[in-house]
Amino acid sequence: MEKLSIDMLMRLDREKVAEVPVKDIKANRLSQLMGQDVTVEIKALAGDIYMDLLATATNKKGNVDVSKTYRAQALIVVEAMQSPSLKDKELQVHFGAASPIDLAKTLFPGGELTKIFQEVADLSGFGDDEDEDLEEIKN
Repeated sequence: MEKLSIDMLMRLDREKVAEVPVKDIKANRLSQLMGQDVTVEIKALAGDIYMDLLATATNKKGNVDVSKTYRAQALIVVEAMQSPSLKDKELQVHFGAASPIDLAKTLFPGGELTKIFQEVADLSGFGDDEDEDLEEIKN
């Protein structure tokens, strides 16, 4: 393995480095309801945005509040979801959702929302252990 150098970095295309990774993932429940496989598009989140949203799962003392983790995951999914946009007011009204978070919970109930959250975490470079991320917030 070669050690990274300034010269190597200078050869990189700045625009390529700035590209935000996106990924299509299967929407399992919606696929079942529609009778065909359908996908949603998510994007990676910047570290500060991801961590700010994840921090909403902590209490005033900075400790993880397990009762808030699902909501924090939903916030991250809403922010990362590119297509369909969960922030679309018309879509929220159609499904009787009071907010983008409610829409995320309606369209991707229970574990499916958590699986999408994990895909966002992986795409954003945070690995597959949310508990580890939440522990970092406390420290």
